[in-house]
Amino acid sequence: MRHRLGFLPRGAFEESAGKGELLGAFDEADGALLGYLLFRRVRDQVVIVHLRSGQRGRRISQALIHGLLSAVEHENVSRILLSCRRDYGLDEFWKKLGFTPVAERPGRGRERTILTIWVRRLGGEADLFDWGEEQIDSDRLRVVMDAQVFFRICDEADADYPDEATVLVEDWMTPLIELGYTGELHVEINRSNDEARRRKRREQLTRFKEFVAETPVTNEQAVAALWSACTTARDLSDRDQVLNAAACADVFVTMDEKVLSRSAQIESLCGLQIMRPSALASNLDEASRSHIYEPSRLEGTELSLCSVRTQDIDLLAETFQRSPVGERLSQIRANLRAFAGRGDSVSVRWVKHDGRPLALCVMAKSEPTRWSLELVRCVPSGAGTAALGGLIRRCVLSAIQSGVDVIELAAPHLGAAEIPLLTLAGFLPFSDGVWRRVFLRGFVTPEEAQTQLAGRLPEGVALSPNSGFPSSGTHSWLQAAENCFSPVKINSPEIRNYLIPVRPTWAMSLFDTELSKGELFGGDAYRLLRLENAYYRTADGFKLQAPARILWYVSKGATNPAPPGVTRVRACSLLDEVVIESARVAFRKFKRLGIYRFQNVLECAGGDADSPVMAFSFRNTELLPNPLTPDQLAECGIKPPFPGPREVSGEAFRSIYRLGSGQLEDEPEG
Repeated sequence: MRHRLGFLPRGAFEESAGKGELLGAFDEADGALLGYLLFRRVRDQVVIVHLRSGQRGRRISQALIHGLLSAVEHENVSRILLSCRRDYGLDEFWKKLGFTPVAERPGRGRERTILTIWVRRLGGEADLFDWGEEQIDSDRLRVVMDAQVFFRICDEADADYPDEATVLVEDWMTPLIELGYTGELHVEINRSNDEARRRKRREQLTRFKEFVAETPVTNEQAVAALWSACTTARDLSDRDQVLNAAACADVFVTMDEKVLSRSAQIESLCGLQIMRPSALASNLDEASRSHIYEPSRLEGTELSLCSVRTQDIDLLAETFQRSPVGERLSQIRANLRAFAGRGDSVSVRWVKHDGRPLALCVMAKSEPTRWSLELVRCVPSGAGTAALGGLIRRCVLSAIQSGVDVIELAAPHLGAAEIPLLTLAGFLPFSDGVWRRVFLRGFVTPEEAQTQLAGRLPEGVALSPNSGFPSSGTHSWLQAAENCFSPVKINSPEIRNYLIPVRPTWAMSLFDTELSKGELFGGDAYRLLRLENAYYRTADGFKLQAPARILWYVSKGATNPAPPGVTRVRACSLLDEVVIESARVAFRKFKRLGIYRFQNVLECAGGDADSPVMAFSFRNTELLPNPLTPDQLAECGIKPPFPGPREVSGEAFRSIYRLGSGQLEDEPEG
């Protein structure tokens, strides 16, 4: 009996069946298995891992694809993705099934066979959020392998771990992970006394990418201290590989039990996920969510939000020049000088760490109701992506406060890293090459929102549940519309409303800069970078449900005297996702959003890492210019005290939000 199919062990197939990620085709006459389709859910997409059919001419493969479409029909899935060897000659087969070739990559096997990446978009209209090759690149998870995994992949045989490592070079993994190594692997190769073997290993390295450090390692000394009692060269090499990976990657894959035994501590200290290759293959969805937006990479670092000065221009131009697409250094330098000389009509902001630029954003206030993003750039790293995401969000909030109807971005040199950030901020790409962020205001019904958006959306995108309009996470299409066209609020019973009390300490850390004006500027810069946040509570009592809005009531807290500005509803957010899991699992799920240490989450669980906590993520937080007192809340029908979360009626939310935001009229604008 075979214990493996491809590079996956039988147990992986059993686990996939339990998750509903394995489909089979059976003969109606005798029940014989005719074929199977194994797939993975990764974020909002489905990835086909294996498609096998034992008989030609019976359209088994087509039936399995249609079975997959039926299985995910009612899920929040935007596309189906697969990789297929080009030399198989199956282009017509995939095209007939509705797939489009969007990119190609060399396979990682010994033959380096070219793979074509095929996508089938799901939805009624053209999906403008399938970006082809650039999006495939920006979505890939950065995975560093240790020396043992590298050797297993190259040797492709081992008695103790038969072929486990080679799952990382399977064709289906190519569009999902960027597999590489750090400089420490050169040291491991050099340990061999066999010159021919050293030469062979170095040749094999060319199949993979060498990652270099991009960001400081959070709690580097504490991570290194986990090996304080170790003295062997092998153990110290393990330490250095982990530290190198933490500075440049999302996941470190190893089969070393000593390193794996420290994985929970390392993850809680610096955010690096450490897994066996098989565990990564089985848990790609959870692992991949953490790298799209990673403000936790900047936690504890000294950041500065800067206006541009004449002496900064050369450094910024050299850092952000896009020479691969023909942009000249003199051109970007001249543009930056022109932007800097336009006074208050243009805002040029950049984020730096230790004097090095991370991100740059230029906003021109072209007209009172129409602004333009002239330039958005970031360095190719998790820190750069997080910094630029914060700068774009800052521009959107400024436009909301100024009554702007639309922000436009005509960017001939837009990079793959910027595209997901623009999407998160609500920008849509139009056929004329311009990205636009459209603003709606007031309380409107879905029908009124459709009327206001007529002629203001890209062709083929409409505000309806079955169109190409994007939703994300657990958001419904209505709440996705609120996120995309904020500050509008859509009247619908589908969106719940909650009032949640939060201590002043956490309010200052999560969203409220007004409460923390006495803190150092660096803290404010870090708050700026968070497009999303996470919050943890005890799992007892009230259970939140998404999609929903949150009204944040900042409580008095334990400090005496209480800081000014507390006992008020100060902000409103969109609730994205709610989980009730053990403290360990919940922290792993949301650790990428920073702020909370594992110790903080443990406190919610009474000190037991296996006890449940309620964790939820939220985004699109608006600070209310007119915070509401308990007396004002009572007038809106919400009477104190507020010991825990409570649901708020749509009518009460409307009254609270109108008072807090200053929208005294119901008439929506623009």
